Amino acid sequence: MAERLKHSKEFGALVWEATKEYLQKMNLTPQEKSNVSDWLASKKDKLQQSVVAKLNDLHQGDRK
Repeated sequence: MAERLKHSKEFGALVWEATKEYLQKMNLTPQEKSNVSDWLASKKDKLQQSVVAKLNDLHQGDRK
């Protein structure tokens, strides 16, 4: 279980990094970048928790 949780957290971190990279490739104005950066920072923990919870649910389903 600990191993799955570790992998889920790593996956959540990868999703977060991919999201940041994608947004960096967009042609945003400095104001838009600031707004998006602030918004993402406020959502980061929730995003990673959601990914971990969903993957944990999927793992639980695999056991049944």
